Amino acid sequence: MVFPEASQDDISIARTFVKPDYFITFTCNCKWLKIKSSLFSNEKLTDRPDIWVRVFNINLEALIEDLWKNKVLGTTREFICMKEDQKRDLPHCYILFTMAYEDKPREPSHVDKVVSDEIPGNFTNPKLYDIITRYNIHGPCGPINTCSPCMKSSDENNGIKSYEKNFPKAFHR
Repeated sequence: MVFPEASQDDISIARTFVKPDYFITFTCNCKWLKIKSSLFSNEKLTDRPDIWVRVFNINLEALIEDLWKNKVLGTTREFICMKEDQKRDLPHCYILFTMAYEDKPREPSHVDKVVSDEIPGNFTNPKLYDIITRYNIHGPCGPINTCSPCMKSSDENNGIKSYEKNFPKAFHR
């Protein structure tokens, strides 16, 4: 596994050798059960970066093992993995995969087998449904749901909750 110091290394390697077939992002989730269960009742996530970094690395290794050794997407010729920290200090990773010739996606139908924008069925795959609806879908928010994470109270609005990032914003040319 290669962990380059900067993203320019990834670009240079891809330019020199072969363009990658898959670009995967992987982000630490502070609500992972392994992280939450490792904290004492009086601890906050920010008190224990050692826990979330360790859990992130374990999950990242499992993902790479699935893709590299278990060949979930097919035979992988090479991959590059670059870790970085997000603004809220949680680790994040970019992975570029180059597939063996026989497993390269060539048709839209090949991509459609890997990439999906459908919400899984609640009854057919309840665990995946819960994950997608909890972490990957924003909303509803606004007056409909003032408990949404993007809503905040401010003294300017007399304690009335409004959008944290001042959305929706007017269109500018």
